[in-house]
This record gives sequence, structure tokens and C-alpha cells, in this order.
Amino acid sequence: MHTQCGAVYPAREPIRTDGDTVMQDHHGGTVCRIPPEIHARIVYADGTDPKENLMREDALRCACAETGDAILYLWQNVDTVVLGRNQDAAAECDLDYAAANGIQIVRRRSGGGAVYHDLGCLNVSLILPRARFDPQVAARLVPDALRRLGVETEPGGRNDLCLRGKKISGSAYYESGGAGVFHATILLHADVERMQRVLTPCAEKLARHGVRSVRARVGSIASDYPHIRVQDIMHALGNSFCKQYGGQSE
Repeated sequence: MHTQCGAVYPAREPIRTDGDTVMQDHHGGTVCRIPPEIHARIVYADGTDPKENLMREDALRCACAETGDAILYLWQNVDTVVLGRNQDAAAECDLDYAAANGIQIVRRRSGGGAVYHDLGCLNVSLILPRARFDPQVAARLVPDALRRLGVETEPGGRNDLCLRGKKISGSAYYESGGAGVFHATILLHADVERMQRVLTPCAEKLARHGVRSVRARVGSIASDYPHIRVQDIMHALGNSFCKQYGGQSE
């Protein structure tokens, strides 16, 4: 059975009050206040089309290069395989299974491996002017946000975060046109069965992680923390973003 958990919310414009920009979550609760001298904003995707969401990420990268704003972009996709910049689709996924099951295949600008997205996955893009972009600092955003929710993760491999030994987040980054983009996935409720059917990593890659299948390697936050919702993670990410990049979290 194909289970989709989580929720998708429309974009919410910031509210200005007393000179500050107030960032709100999708229930109207205040995430943080960003003083006018701090150039930072949070953008929520208003749809789940992977091509549109990746195009918007690139548009935000261009805007960041022009304005110098730090941008946190939160988005979700319907069922999709997202390939790294140089990957061969036929080698990384089952194209027939994808076509038969309505799974889209798109390519991102960063390198790294193929990942599966559905509505159980929250995608996070941290976009910064190149002068302020440090991938190691950017990588602190997701574990810090999850820690606010009581979820303690550990590094697993070069770009992964693990929970009880299973991957629940992966990341990649690139720099282009005056800005840097660090993007990550957070698996709240992974449909691992569907993921395993469509992703076909080589045996060598699995062996590097000491497992025999995608199923053995991937976990989900909901398995250990069923009370956490996607909006809770969004709120925590907003607070962590404000803390790191100058806003006052609430």
C-alpha cells in the first residue's frame, strides 16, 4: 500500500510589524522576528510539482545573489525520483516501474545520489550569498531543528543523518552565480517499499554502507516519534534558521 503522510501548505507572506518582519507558520503562529537590518526570509512552496519546485529554488538562488538575503525554502513533492547532476537515470532507477506508477523523474543542479520524494518527505533548501555560504555551517540546520523536537541524530556517511542507525536525511550543495544552495531531505514517514522498488543503486554503493537493500538502510522519524508532524519540523527549522542567520526566534 502506498502511504503518503505529511501535509502541503501554501506560501505565506511575511507580516511587517514594529519594523520587524514576522515569519509565521501555516497556522498563524509566529516562528521568528527578523529585524529590518537582517536580510533573511522564509519561503514555503505553494505546490507539489517537482519541476516547479526546483525551478523556484533556482529562482530564489538568483534572487539571493542579487539581494544578499539568506533564504530558507521549504517544499514537498509528489512521488518523484530526483537525480544528481551527473547521474544516469537508467542506472539509478527502474524507469518502467516509475512510468507505470506515476513517479516523475527530475534532475537537480547539485551532485550526489538519487533520492525518492513523496509527501512523507520534507525538502529544505538553505540559500545564501556566496560570501556567507559555508556548507559545514549550513549542515547544522537540520540536526539543530530536529534536536528542538527531541530527535537526536548522528552523522552517517558523508552527507547523511541517521536515527538509530538508519538514514532519515541526506544532503547536497552547490555554488553558482554568486550564491550557494544547501538542500536536504527529511524523511518523516518514508514509503520505503515504493522507494526500494524505484531506486536501483548498484551493489557496490550498498556494500559501502554495509547493507543489502535500500530498505535495510533507510528509516523514518515517525517510526520512533509518531507524534511529530511535518508542520512541527517546519516550525523547528524556522527557529533554527532565525537563530543561525540573525532573526529572533520565538
